[in-house]
Amino acid sequence: MPLTKITRGALTADIIDSTKLADNAVDTEHIAASAVETAKINADAVTSAKIADGQVDTEHLAALAVETAKIGADAVTNAKVADGEIDTEHLAADAVTSAKVSDGTITADDINSTFLQPIKSDISALALREATNESSASFNLPNQFIETFTDDTNLGTQTDCDRGSGYMTTIGTFSGSETLFDYANTDVGINMTNMTSNYSGYTTILGDGNSLDSIHKTDGQDRNSPGGHSNGSSASTVSLDYGSSITWTALLLGKRQQHGDWNVGTIEYSANGSSWTGVNFTGWSATHTGDSTDYVVGDGSYYHSGSAPSGTGLLEAMGSDGTFNWYQFGTQNGTENSVKQKVTGFTAFDARYFRMSMSSQHSAQNSNASWSAFGWYHHPLVSIANATGTLIQSANAVGSAKTKVGGVIFYKDNAGTATLGTDLKIYFSCNNGGAWTEAASYNAITPVYSTGIKQVRLGETTCTSGTGVIYKAVWANQAGGSKETQLHGIGINY
Repeated sequence: MPLTKITRGALTADIIDSTKLADNAVDTEHIAASAVETAKINADAVTSAKIADGQVDTEHLAALAVETAKIGADAVTNAKVADGEIDTEHLAADAVTSAKVSDGTITADDINSTFLQPIKSDISALALREATNESSASFNLPNQFIETFTDDTNLGTQTDCDRGSGYMTTIGTFSGSETLFDYANTDVGINMTNMTSNYSGYTTILGDGNSLDSIHKTDGQDRNSPGGHSNGSSASTVSLDYGSSITWTALLLGKRQQHGDWNVGTIEYSANGSSWTGVNFTGWSATHTGDSTDYVVGDGSYYHSGSAPSGTGLLEAMGSDGTFNWYQFGTQNGTENSVKQKVTGFTAFDARYFRMSMSSQHSAQNSNASWSAFGWYHHPLVSIANATGTLIQSANAVGSAKTKVGGVIFYKDNAGTATLGTDLKIYFSCNNGGAWTEAASYNAITPVYSTGIKQVRLGETTCTSGTGVIYKAVWANQAGGSKETQLHGIGINY
C-alpha cells in the first residue's frame, strides 16, 4: 500500500534539519512561544517595522543605548526633564534671552559687582567729561563723586602740590593765597597833589622804609606816623604806580582823625597813567582791621571827646563808578587815630596805576583831612617743584556703609611718561581716611579725552567698611622738565 502521510510518532528526534525545510515554510504558528532567542536573530534582523508600537520599554534598552541621533526632533518635552538637571554647561551661548526671564526674577544680589564695575566707571567717565567741558565745580551724584579741580572746595589736604587751571600737580607756577601787596619790600611810585606832603611824578618810592610805608599796613598809625593830608583843598589826589599790571582782588582803605574829615572820594585805575576808569565796587562789603590797641578804630567805638561817639568814620557807600563816602567822625580831641577797612566782594580786575581823589569833606574844624590807608590785595604767583606730593579729598558722607569703590581719572604727561601705580597712585577710603587701599588696577580707556589728556579706569577696590568715601592722590619721582604728571580730574563710584 502506498505511503500517504508520516505521523509525528514516526519521526525520530532531530530528523528535521534546515535542509528538509522549504524556503518560507516556517510561519508564525509553527514557532513555539519564547522559541526565538537572541542568539537565533541575525545582526540588524530586527528593524523598526518588526517592533510593534509600545513594545520596547526600559528593560529592553541597554545602558547608553539611546544616543543623540536616536532622539527625534521635539521628542524631549518639559515632562521628560527632571527638576534641577539643567545647569550652566547645558545652556548654549545666547540661549537665555530677556523673554526667557520672568519679571522680578533677578535681584541686585544676583548681579556680580565685578560685572557692573566697567559700566559704573563708564558712567563716571561720562560725568567727568561733561563736568570738565562745563568747567563745573566738584559735585556728588547718588553713588558717585566728580572732581575737575576748578576750585579748592573739596580739596581737603594739599601737601607739596597745588591746583593749576583745572588740574593738580607738584610742579608749576600758580596763583597763591590772597595777600596785601608787599609794600615794605617792593618799590611802588607815589604821586600827590594838593597835599601837605606833595610827592610828584611818582618819584618817591614806597618800600624804602620812609614814613609813607605805614599807610599800607593793616594796623593803624598814630599822629607820629604821617601820611600827608589835604592842604585845605577838597581837590586832593593820591596816585600809585605798581610798575606793571596786576590782578587786584580787595582794597585796604581808611582815613585818619584830624581837624578835617574826608567825606566823598573816587578811586580810579589805569593801564597807562593817563586814561582813567572808575573802579566798579558793585557787591562790596567792608570789615575793619586792627583794634584800638594799634591805633585803629574800625569798630565805631572810638571818639575824640565828649561822653559818646557821634560818628564811626567807617565807609557808608561805594558805587559802580568808583565813588565812595565815609560816615563822619566824632568830635576831635587831637589823638588823630585812624580807621582802616578791608573792602571785598567786587569783581577782580587788572591795573598798573591807581588814583584816589577827594571830592568833599564833612563839617569839621578845618579842611586838613587825611587818609590812613590806600593799599591793594592780590594773589601773588607761587612756584613749586616737588618730587613728591599728596592730595586728599575732604570728608564725603554717603548714605550707607560701603566696601567697594572704583572710578576713573583724567591725567596728562606734561613732561616725560608716568607709570601709574608708581609715579602717580590713587587710593580709596570708605571711612574718611581711617584706612587707605590703593586702586586694584589702572586700565587705559581709549580714545583719550582730549589732546594729551588720558583716561584710565580704576579697578573695583575693597576697602574697610564705612560711610565716608574719599580718594587720595600720591605723586612720586616728579622732576621739572623730565617728569611732570598732572591730574586733570577724578570720578569715584561706590
